[in-house]
Amino acid sequence: MDLSLQSVDEVFEVNLRKDDPREDDLGATTQKKCAPCGWLRHWVQVGLIPGFGLFSESYLLFIFNQVGGPFKKNAPWTTCYDAQRDGYTKLASLVGVVVGMVIFGLVADRLGRRLGSITTNVLMLLGAIFLTAASPAPFPDGNRQQCDQFFWWIAVSYFVFGVGVGGEYPLSASIASERTMTKGANAARRGRDVLLTFACQGIGQNVGNMIFFFLTVACDAKGTCQEPDTVATNYRVSMGISIVFLLGLLPYRITRTESKQYEALKKKTAKEGIEQPGYLTIVKTYGVRLAGTAGSWFLWDIIMYGNSLFSKEVTTQVNSGLSAVQVTGYTWLYVAVGLPGYFLAAFVVDRPWMGRKRLQLGGFVLVGFLFFLIGGIMPILERPENTGIFVFLYCLATFFYQFGPNSTTFLIPAEVYATPVRARCHGLSAMSGKLGAVVGEQGIAQMLDSIGLTPMFYIMGAISIAGALTTAFLVPDSRTLDLRAEDQKFVEGWLGKEGAEKFFERSRRNMDAVDRLKSSLEMSAGDAAAGSPAAARV
Repeated sequence: MDLSLQSVDEVFEVNLRKDDPREDDLGATTQKKCAPCGWLRHWVQVGLIPGFGLFSESYLLFIFNQVGGPFKKNAPWTTCYDAQRDGYTKLASLVGVVVGMVIFGLVADRLGRRLGSITTNVLMLLGAIFLTAASPAPFPDGNRQQCDQFFWWIAVSYFVFGVGVGGEYPLSASIASERTMTKGANAARRGRDVLLTFACQGIGQNVGNMIFFFLTVACDAKGTCQEPDTVATNYRVSMGISIVFLLGLLPYRITRTESKQYEALKKKTAKEGIEQPGYLTIVKTYGVRLAGTAGSWFLWDIIMYGNSLFSKEVTTQVNSGLSAVQVTGYTWLYVAVGLPGYFLAAFVVDRPWMGRKRLQLGGFVLVGFLFFLIGGIMPILERPENTGIFVFLYCLATFFYQFGPNSTTFLIPAEVYATPVRARCHGLSAMSGKLGAVVGEQGIAQMLDSIGLTPMFYIMGAISIAGALTTAFLVPDSRTLDLRAEDQKFVEGWLGKEGAEKFFERSRRNMDAVDRLKSSLEMSAGDAAAGSPAAARV
């Protein structure tokens, strides 16, 4: 069996889908009765279920921007927990993400998508449990030892959680991409289905910010937001909810089947005694593409994570007179306006007039323009009466985060690499992105304290334009790329022409048998239709 061609079982599935009008592409028949129901069912199947890991990780990864704020302002955490240590905690999670991307990018290609996804789920669950425990919290005011213990507890827990998060990127992208190669999937809508999976990241961010916003509103109404017990309770509730999500995800991960493309590749390489392609082969075949996908993701995550992790601090510097509820609300608003961008990107990325490259290039340019604009008029925006204008421009930029590079930097590496190395190449690209996130996280923290907002936005704008240039010259447009043809081309480059012919020899014979079976099924279906009462009446 070829590493990407449909199996005999899938031919049966395709014919069953033809016989069952409820199972056509996008639930077309269902949409005639209830169009929203058909789209909702499709999103649940191809987006929510496989993307629930991204939902869980983004919920917990980004919510710390909210829950970490009170630690810097309220006793007893002010004993040792300041802006620097808050930055170190965020850095620990990002370093964990980088480690996870490297490890699980390799694990996914060597041991399989299923085992990798189970392991990432367990690591995220352990991290969430320890983060929720956060012992001791609260502790006696002024007790430096227990304050340091609290800091190291959450930093190490966030690192463990980050390792699991890092594995989610190459695994979810590879699984989502390979799903479009089976079950009669519509290749012309491949980008849409992968980005519907990725949109779960935005939903997780929004749920996290929403929960903390309402917790803040509740304690503000009682005037208890600064009390240690309230701070600890809000933290534990926010973190503890993620445990429910991850526990609910684990049974699905355990019972899911392996990717058919990976299984076919594994069986073939084992039978022929072929070793997995090494990194030298990857660089030789995909050097330019890897520079494009990794480079653009690196530049983008400097912007994305730097601003996302510090959006609350940026808003506070623009207007220091805002209340805790207002700052928390604005922080949620930045995330909320980006959510439609995920779905809009999903439904235009396959259009001939858009495509992946144009969407990414346009997003980089527009974000760069908006940052230059914000930096240029910052003296005006810093006036209290103009906070609304700043919020509008910042929201516009965050919309183009998602309707642009944040979506495409995830999608393109899932398409432009062959099945034997897809997870590793996606993992390397994503790892490069998270190195950019580390640069952005540390850079924003330093710039906010030293050079101020105007130079910071100018630098972010320049980085965005650099991302546009990287996209223009190094990133291919993968909209029309045939994943099966890409697999065959890579194997020929990997094993040589003679080795590739031997590798695919059995596949061609199997595919001939599949074609014969498919023709037989179609003829049988036609004969049955001709002999049906409905046909007789005609």
